[in-house]
Amino acid sequence: MHTPSVNADVRLTPAMARRVSPALMPPATDAPLITAVGALESSEFKRQNALIGHAWNNVVMRDVAMAGAHHLTVVDELANPGSPLFDAALDLVRGSKRN
Repeated sequence: MHTPSVNADVRLTPAMARRVSPALMPPATDAPLITAVGALESSEFKRQNALIGHAWNNVVMRDVAMAGAHHLTVVDELANPGSPLFDAALDLVRGSKRN
């Protein structure tokens, strides 16, 4: 909402933003969740990652900090067997306990 180049098209009001914010909704299921944020992200991306992690702490299995990544590259690390995100995904598939 606070990014003019985006909100020019989306036209969110503060009330609309609150209504559609995942951080203000309960998780849809009790399925475990992995959050990941790249070190190259803006402070706002990092803040939102922390916000969802706090709001949904009962389902967050792990928060993965990704050095050298941002929101367009972090998903690439799912295909990298040496990355922490790859390891977290394996733990999720294996049904490992939350960290």
